[in-house]
Amino acid sequence: MRYIEKFNLPFTFEPPTSWWQWTLFALAGLLGAFIFRITISFDLNSFLRDRRQQGITQLQNACTHLLIENLGEGALRVTNCFFSPSGTTAFYCSRCQVFSFSPERDYSGREEYYTKHIDEYLKAEKKFSHTA
Repeated sequence: MRYIEKFNLPFTFEPPTSWWQWTLFALAGLLGAFIFRITISFDLNSFLRDRRQQGITQLQNACTHLLIENLGEGALRVTNCFFSPSGTTAFYCSRCQVFSFSPERDYSGREEYYTKHIDEYLKAEKKFSHTA
């Protein structure tokens, strides 16, 4: 084993001599450059912010924006989850915090649909609770 005289280290670098050594050398160089580029360009804060925003969007899409309660003997109580804070014209869903200026227009027909198709409501509620 040759020693580097200046530092007295048992390290030697011999240039590649065969085609497979050149191939491995080139692949190692490309992999190193790729990993270096990823570590420079990857922003953990923006990644976490985007992932959180995606989770909020999935939660809002899974929300039914209403509650259906069984009162017994075939009677159901349907409660709309939208409320308007005082002094504002926007309505907010109390479950998923989505806002709408006209929830009657934006989410029309949901109460009738879910009261007729209670199984679909239960599936949507299961999906919402799983997403939350």
